[in-house]
Amino acid sequence: MCSHQREKRLILHVGTEKTGTTSIQNLLAVNRKRLREEGFLFPQSLGPVNHTLLAAACLDDGVLDNIKAHNLAQNRCDEETFRQRLRASFEDELTSGEPWHTLIVSTELLHSRLTQPSEMECLWDFFRAFVEEINVVLFLRRQDEQALSRYSSVLRAGHSGFDDVFEDLGAHFYLRRPPERNVNDFEQYYDYRKLIERFLPVVPPENILVRSYHDYQCGDGVVKEFLNLAGLTDLPLESCDLGLNRPMSAKAQYIMGAVNKAGKPWHRNGLRNLYYKYLQGTIESENPGEPRKISREEAKRFLENFNESNEWVRSHFFTERVSLFDTDFSKYPQEVDYAPFESELRREIISYQRRALFSPLLEIKRTAIGRAFGWLKKSRNASHRFTTQAASEAQHFIRCLPRASPLPLRGSKPEFRFALARILGSDHFPRHSSNQTLTNLRFTLENEPDFPGCTKFFIVNRIFDKDTEKAIIELLNSHQVEYVQLPFEGSEYAAANWDTTPFGGDAYFSSSRFKAMKPTLRERDLCFAAAPKVRYAMNVNGARNAALEKGASLAEWVLALDGNCILTEECFRRIEKSASSYPHVPYLVLPMQRLIENEKYFSEVEPNSGKEEPQIAFHRSASERYNERLPYGFRDKAELFIRLGIRGPWQSWSRPFWHPETRQNVPERGLYKWVNATVLRLSSGMNTLDAPASGEKRYSARSNAILKSLDYLDQKYGCKNKEVEKIIFGMAQDNEENSF
Repeated sequence: MCSHQREKRLILHVGTEKTGTTSIQNLLAVNRKRLREEGFLFPQSLGPVNHTLLAAACLDDGVLDNIKAHNLAQNRCDEETFRQRLRASFEDELTSGEPWHTLIVSTELLHSRLTQPSEMECLWDFFRAFVEEINVVLFLRRQDEQALSRYSSVLRAGHSGFDDVFEDLGAHFYLRRPPERNVNDFEQYYDYRKLIERFLPVVPPENILVRSYHDYQCGDGVVKEFLNLAGLTDLPLESCDLGLNRPMSAKAQYIMGAVNKAGKPWHRNGLRNLYYKYLQGTIESENPGEPRKISREEAKRFLENFNESNEWVRSHFFTERVSLFDTDFSKYPQEVDYAPFESELRREIISYQRRALFSPLLEIKRTAIGRAFGWLKKSRNASHRFTTQAASEAQHFIRCLPRASPLPLRGSKPEFRFALARILGSDHFPRHSSNQTLTNLRFTLENEPDFPGCTKFFIVNRIFDKDTEKAIIELLNSHQVEYVQLPFEGSEYAAANWDTTPFGGDAYFSSSRFKAMKPTLRERDLCFAAAPKVRYAMNVNGARNAALEKGASLAEWVLALDGNCILTEECFRRIEKSASSYPHVPYLVLPMQRLIENEKYFSEVEPNSGKEEPQIAFHRSASERYNERLPYGFRDKAELFIRLGIRGPWQSWSRPFWHPETRQNVPERGLYKWVNATVLRLSSGMNTLDAPASGEKRYSARSNAILKSLDYLDQKYGCKNKEVEKIIFGMAQDNEENSF
């Protein structure tokens, strides 16, 4: 049955808190595009990962928790305006894009914050017009364990205690609430009967899917059970880190409780105090150790408060059980004594408290200094760009001035005026989503028009997943499109070795110099040590040059574009016009724009910012080619821009000490012109990485993806130098853990 014919349903994942919700949300967010293709919509408008904005919007007027207060202050709007904007954005997401049959909404704040009938009514108002069926998913955790796990969140919210794990602490999440608004954890947070009864006025009991967290807490059991309940077990999803929200040590909890007496995680206007949040993170990272423990008797006494409620849940949802939860308390010690912390941690507490007291001043200072340095850096960069571009433009003008006549043709006149080639390579997670190449190829073949005087072909470039390669070739054959296949040979890959000579040898990767670098720079160096492997496995410039060679045999002009690039009729018309007009140069520079959603291809193209690396069209008389010594991810395209003198931010990029220099004096330097057209680059499937301001994140994700791909290939085909491999992937793993 087609997705638009099916009855639409809502899967409302309520949590509860501390039951693996973060892992579920991250898995859904990473696979958002793939889910939408299959009819499952995990909306981004309610929050990129956790749908906290939904809970904030549904809170009663006058009730400000930390999430709602921050968003109101950040957006400078009142509660009703915030609610209306969110509703409009949510409805726009539901009614645009590919059709869907299942809406998945997930936030544990529905458990902890929405406790009033009026708030639940506001929640249902968001969904009534769009779904016919509602399913509520609940994972319940034994209340003593819930309280113990939740205590770290209470401390992060500003609570200044340590010995009150089993007290009523929910009010610490609120900045303001009316006097009549009651916040009572024993009734609203730990009483699971009352939690379930909040949903019964709208959701029938059979649609409330209740599970015991203890049955699934090993490994990724909770995630697998949620996917089963949501009907996603048959859909292969990209994996992500499922070991999220690691517990805070008892030592860190004690220090943070004391330090919270001197500082607060948010400002008076509701905005988060970023410096203080950073300080809290520092306390956690600098004070590892055993998680907090409580005594066995304390846990038993606390759980007894909920015997009646738990029995009601058991009788309605777990009739085959004797009790809702097991009654084993053996994991708790008989006695717990944290009294020595007072003297042992006094010095650390005083140090952190001083930093907390000065946090408002430090944040003001940090902001002022940051702005000052930002202004100086912009001024310096602007001056450098001006002089560099002025010299480049002068050379460009002088060289282009005499070129009034059309470019000469080598050999006989070709059959076509233009050859449009695209490189299809392997998908590399987390830079690309799964099947991104196949998805975008299908979109291109189905939507890009034929252009007059233009032939198209593709380079299938060493795709190491044979199933993906087979699917791509079948799709090309079905559309009767010409292609050149560059096969991936496992034996040839295994023959490629690591090369640490640019760094002076293997010892560089265990040096203090390397360890002191930022995680993104360490990943970059690790990738370049694998340059021979990357050159073979990803072969980006080799494939581009292969496209140029074949294209020159077919046409006067060759557009060797990246595989995700697509042209509009208007773009091609402008390229055609520019190729025929004065001055006649061998290189046409085509600005590029990234699309977060492929559907934007059918909209009006926005003006190009000039910050993205452009694409290039080569006349068949052009002599320069892409440098095949440069592996994927290391200025493989920008190096040609620098060589030709094409202006852009790449001209001012700093060069690492190990990176090969670019030749500056080439015969065709300056012989180019920009085309007043924009090539569109289809979505990578990772919306956050395709955004205009995500260059650094994109670079980091690409480096991480390269290392993950090499690790996979080394395990499958072997590696010549196991010792270097151990060093490299050991460093890569440490780097990933340190950047968490």
